[in-house]
Amino acid sequence: MSSLSETQTRTPASRRGIFSRTVCLALLFGCCILCVWVLLNRFAFDTYSYWDDEGYFILLLAHFLKAGGLYVKTFSQYGPFFTLAESLLHRLFNLPVDLDGGRILTVIYILSSAILLSIFVGRLTRKLALSLPCFVLSVMITAPIVAEPGHPQGVIAILVSAALCLSLLVGTRQESAGLILLGAVNAALVLTKINVGLFFCFALALPIAMTLAKSRFRLLLLGLVVIGSFCMPPVLMSAYLRGWAGSFCLYMLISFAALLVGAFQSGAPNVLRPIRLAYVVLGFVAAAVPILAWAILTGSSPASLVSGIVIRPLGHPRLVYLPLVIPAWPLLLLLLFVLTFLMDPLARRRFPNFGVWLAVGKVAIALGAAGSFLWYPDMAMFYSLPVLPLLLLPNGASSGVSYAFPRLFLVALIEFEMLQAYPMLGTHHNALTASGAWICLLLYDGCSSLGTLNREGGRRSFLFRTPAVLGWLCLALATPAVFWLGGTTKSEAPGYRLHRRQIIWRLVTGGPLPPRSPRLDLPGARLLHMPAAKASIYRRLAESVHTNCDMLFTMPGMGSLNVWSETPPPNGFNLTAWMVGFTAQEQEAIRSRLQQAARPCVVYNPDLARAWIPPGIHLDPDAPMVDYVLHKTRTVLVVGNCEIRVPYSRRAPFIH
Repeated sequence: MSSLSETQTRTPASRRGIFSRTVCLALLFGCCILCVWVLLNRFAFDTYSYWDDEGYFILLLAHFLKAGGLYVKTFSQYGPFFTLAESLLHRLFNLPVDLDGGRILTVIYILSSAILLSIFVGRLTRKLALSLPCFVLSVMITAPIVAEPGHPQGVIAILVSAALCLSLLVGTRQESAGLILLGAVNAALVLTKINVGLFFCFALALPIAMTLAKSRFRLLLLGLVVIGSFCMPPVLMSAYLRGWAGSFCLYMLISFAALLVGAFQSGAPNVLRPIRLAYVVLGFVAAAVPILAWAILTGSSPASLVSGIVIRPLGHPRLVYLPLVIPAWPLLLLLLFVLTFLMDPLARRRFPNFGVWLAVGKVAIALGAAGSFLWYPDMAMFYSLPVLPLLLLPNGASSGVSYAFPRLFLVALIEFEMLQAYPMLGTHHNALTASGAWICLLLYDGCSSLGTLNREGGRRSFLFRTPAVLGWLCLALATPAVFWLGGTTKSEAPGYRLHRRQIIWRLVTGGPLPPRSPRLDLPGARLLHMPAAKASIYRRLAESVHTNCDMLFTMPGMGSLNVWSETPPPNGFNLTAWMVGFTAQEQEAIRSRLQQAARPCVVYNPDLARAWIPPGIHLDPDAPMVDYVLHKTRTVLVVGNCEIRVPYSRRAPFIH
């Protein structure tokens, strides 16, 4: 009789829990849909970066598809896999090689990466309520790459997300296949951006070394990872180590110290056989060889591949950089977290409630990180580095290799890939791609620890009185999607200068949102929206160039203008900062083609050109194309801050 009465009293609570979880899941699905809607309708096609890396990537791909010869006929700063992936995907989805096609493909990158990361979290936690906010956070964190459509950041985001999913195979029957594919991903990253591939190699070596069976080989690999971790930042940043890069280097060194301390305290089992490392090498070679063979078959030479993949990228930090001095006071916070990791075993023995406070701290940091990545994404990626290893501290759950390896790999991947922010600090958002997964897993570990401690202590905390509390916490992670809408819904229409909270209130009450800016409506950019004042300048430029020019070169590189005016560049050597990035021989080849054209034109933007020149570097006035633009041409039309210039020797009239 007593058991029957207990069942009857528990049933209503169970029904409330089911109802609560259902409501949470419905709201989470709504946040996912809202996130996709904001990305497609208010973000991806309303952003245009004045530095126009977008145009450079369009001209790169268009010329390669026409003439081939990567690094020989077609200039690129990046590896051959990037060009291979872009060309294949444009053909697969039948996308035009223009601004519209590049943005559609970037949206595909963002959504695909978010789906892969949500699968990663869902497989680790078996919680749909956690995979949904992971999707939302991943979309919001990765979305800023639409400011540079066509950039390798999109390809890298997909590869990194796929690698995390492949790490789930370690410790299962498909372990060999997973390690082979991880090696293949590493090869693809090396042949996209060599620095990213190198960082990925170290990130993969750490969990492998931590889970290898105890042997001399394990000690050797672990020693190489530790030494490489502390040597890489100062070697990488040696050019500006005494200046603005010094603080970033110190941040990375302390963060790597926290990573290694957390890794040694993770309790990862030593079960992998050393032969497993051979599978990674096999996958690397099996992927790298056909990619390089494809590049040679399409016109590249072995010497040009070495130059394009290795030699020229080594000089990029000295040519283009964005100095950013990080404040010194957070270094104390970083050191505090490192000491916390060091004292974790002692604190667990001396303080009975340390596990509770650690679990509560994980939940609080996860919720705080979700908001910080939305409001201050550029600085959040620096301040979050030392707390990433919190995910590695044991929480009483199983520490098998299938549990420990993905977490070790996730934290190491974020830490090492943060190095790619140098020398353009705060601009490489693909380094943050996996942060949404880290936030969700940290919340899960904190909640799981609290639940376990409550059961072991024979008590039920107020926070865990109902099974749906985790769902509500997940909803708290996903709610920034609403605020993201408020931050991306902009309009320059009269009477629509609304504050973010007013936009959110209109969304909740069903009121009208501010209208979007008008479409640019130029060739190759039919989907792009732009403020009316800027759009009129670009339309005037494009129309004048289309009417008067049969070949167009820009200083600095503004490749979008070639697309909008349907006017070809001189050859396949295009770059935004070509003034400091091209050799005299490469500039001479461009000038020769311009001199042979019947109606050549140059568009010169002096303000933008000065912005591309790093401090302390002066243009060589005798460089062929610098001399040609500044001294061999005359201004015939000024539109905004752009000058249309034609050679003094041109005979064809210029129609205004």
